[in-house]
Amino acid sequence: MQTLPVIELRKQLLAPPTPHEVTGIRVRNYRDEADIARWLEVRNAAFAGLHRGNRPWVRQNFEREFLKRWWWSPERLWFAEEVVKSQSPVTAGVIGLALRGSSENSAPSIHWLAVAPQFQSRGIATLLLAHVENSLWESPHWRAGARELFAQTHTAWTTAVRFYERHGFA
Repeated sequence: MQTLPVIELRKQLLAPPTPHEVTGIRVRNYRDEADIARWLEVRNAAFAGLHRGNRPWVRQNFEREFLKRWWWSPERLWFAEEVVKSQSPVTAGVIGLALRGSSENSAPSIHWLAVAPQFQSRGIATLLLAHVENSLWESPHWRAGARELFAQTHTAWTTAVRFYERHGFA
């Protein structure tokens, strides 16, 4: 499998995040086991074909990336859903928040921001990022230290790099 170089970006929040809304989209946290399949569907669609060797993920990948981590909490995984009257919500995007380092000295980091292709370029990634930033701004854990948020992405994924840079990451 091909390994792509990774870039780490950092953002310092100096003021409360600006609220962001997308018409017809609501954001909620992880609820239950059924959300694993929803997350995998969005992740697999969003990352399909980005580089050779990228295979669809299965439940075991999700468990390794989230459920088996010391920092895992349902409050650190968000789902953006399109809500259409009299229909089941459709998952449009997902974002996770990891805590890197040890539990005593951890740094918040975006962990898997993905938007399904049919929902891209509608502000959903910005909406999800705003929810993460707001959650961190309000967090007692964050109030004690520097208000920094980290993100990592592959250097070849220029759309992701530009997205983070547009939102204040450097």
